Amino acid sequence: MSELKSVKICLSCTEIAPVEARFCSNCGSSEWGPVPPQLAKTLALSRSVPASDDYVAEYASLGPRTAAYLVETVGVWIVSIFTLGVGYLAFFVTNLILYRRGKTVGAHLFHIRVVRDTGDLAGFYQMSVRSAASIISAIPLGLGFWWAFWDAEKRTWHDKMLGTYVMRDTPELNARPGTSSDAAKIWFWLLLVGFVVLGVLPLLVGV
Repeated sequence: MSELKSVKICLSCTEIAPVEARFCSNCGSSEWGPVPPQLAKTLALSRSVPASDDYVAEYASLGPRTAAYLVETVGVWIVSIFTLGVGYLAFFVTNLILYRRGKTVGAHLFHIRVVRDTGDLAGFYQMSVRSAASIISAIPLGLGFWWAFWDAEKRTWHDKMLGTYVMRDTPELNARPGTSSDAAKIWFWLLLVGFVVLGVLPLLVGV
């Protein structure tokens, strides 16, 4: 975020300009102000991307996000019934592949992508732990999911926990690397070990 300290915003037309600019190149005004925090976060998500000068990251609207969620829940459940579980297996494997670049099956279909607060795409570990953390959003009657409807950044509880944002997918966004935080990597392996233990323990008790 340090590079954002070198820019300011025109109070007349909201044009972004370097701090040394005296007059706005868009409207000619000389009235400037600091970049608001929310806009600064959005601009931060757009940095270090080989794109046009006027590219700014855009939060995904809730329509495509809801559609993606329905595909990955109701849609996959229906397909699994008619394919005797093969459909779910295909969905699971495909998701694991797409996780490397901040996507899921539903996200791919509706052109949205998960981005970290560093500006990178969410990588495999980040997406895996985010998926597991979504259980927390679902427990209180889905309140953590509904939170995105009135959150200024359209973030769910598990987005806030993992430091992620859901963005409209673009070629510029696709150019970014997929990365995961060290914390996400640690949590992934802890959760994996936990699932294995919980799966093996009943077998041992039965013996």
